[in-house]
Amino acid sequence: MDPLNPGDPWGADWATHLAATGAPLVGELAPWVDPADPDHRVSDRSRLLCAGLAQLALACYQALGGSRQPREVAAAAALLSLLTKIDDQVID
Repeated sequence: MDPLNPGDPWGADWATHLAATGAPLVGELAPWVDPADPDHRVSDRSRLLCAGLAQLALACYQALGGSRQPREVAAAAALLSLLTKIDDQVID
């Protein structure tokens, strides 16, 4: 637990939590990501952490009262993060 935020169950270990959240999404999003990065320039670790950002999007969505489409919000956040990574490492 983070001593600066005792209500935060993940504390300072957000990277581990994001990676665990992202792991299932990486495979699900591969059909959209792989054609945009055929040479696999974006590393597996980057793909995993980008997908893990879905957890942050879900936290924001829930904090704002959202509850009807959490899966879609998570996928959209992960894909947006991956798109910017692909733009930086493949397109540019």
